[in-house]
Amino acid sequence: MDPTYIVAWPLRYSFLTNEIECHYVPTRCSTSIACIFYKPRTSTKTTILYSHGNGADLGGVIGLCVWLAKSLRCNIFAYDYSGYGRSSGKPSEKKMYGDIEAAYNFLLDHYGCANEDVILMGQSLGSAPTVHLASKVRVRGVIIQSGFTSALNVAFSRAEHNTMCCDVFENRNKMVCIESAVLVVHGTSDEVIPWSHGAALLQACPHAVAPLWLEGAGHNDVEAYPAFITRLSKFIHQELAEANTSNVSSES
Repeated sequence: MDPTYIVAWPLRYSFLTNEIECHYVPTRCSTSIACIFYKPRTSTKTTILYSHGNGADLGGVIGLCVWLAKSLRCNIFAYDYSGYGRSSGKPSEKKMYGDIEAAYNFLLDHYGCANEDVILMGQSLGSAPTVHLASKVRVRGVIIQSGFTSALNVAFSRAEHNTMCCDVFENRNKMVCIESAVLVVHGTSDEVIPWSHGAALLQACPHAVAPLWLEGAGHNDVEAYPAFITRLSKFIHQELAEANTSNVSSES
C-alpha cells in the first residue's frame, strides 16, 4: 500500500485493500484513531498489537508491520495515537492510554481475538501504552523494544532511574503489575534511550524472560539485526507456547 494513500483516508471509513484492512476506531477520549490489520496467509489467531515510536505513523511503519507478520507468522494490528497521522485530536499521555485501550477492545470485538491471542509490542514511545495496558490486562505476551523507564529519565537520566517529580509515562513503576511474560529488547549503543533503561525495566519485571541485548545496535536499527527476529520468534512460538501450556495445566 502506498503510504500517501493512507493519508487520504476519510474519517470513520473502513475498507480492504491489498490484504490490509484499515479502520477508524473511536476512543474514550472522544478522538478517532486510524488502525490497520494485516493477516498473512497462515491459519493463526495470534496477533501482535503494535505501538510505534514517536517519530513514526502508520504510513512509516506499514512495511515493518507486514514484515513482522510474515516473519513471525502472526497477525498484526497497528494504530496511530491521537494527533498522529490521520487520527484526530491532540497527543497526550491520557489519550495515548485511551488509544491503546480502544485498539485492544476493537481487536477483541471486531476480530474475535481473546486475551490469550494477543501479544503487546511497543517500540520506544510505544513502550508507554504497551506497559500501561499490560499492567491492566493479562495477555499472551509482551515485547518492549527500546523502551524507557519514564519520560523525565530520558531527558535527565539518572543511574537509579527513579520516578521524578511531575514525571509522566512511568513505565518502570508499572512493570511490577504485569502478569504476562515479557521480552525486553534493547541496543547497547542506543543514543536516544540508553541501554540502562532496558536493564532497569527488566529488573522491575517479575515475569521477564531472557532479554535480547543487541551489541552495537542503536535506537532505530534494531530490526536490522538477524538476532532480533530470531529471538522474537523463539519468544512467541516456544516460550509463550510453553507458558500457555503450563498455565492451562495449573488451572486444571
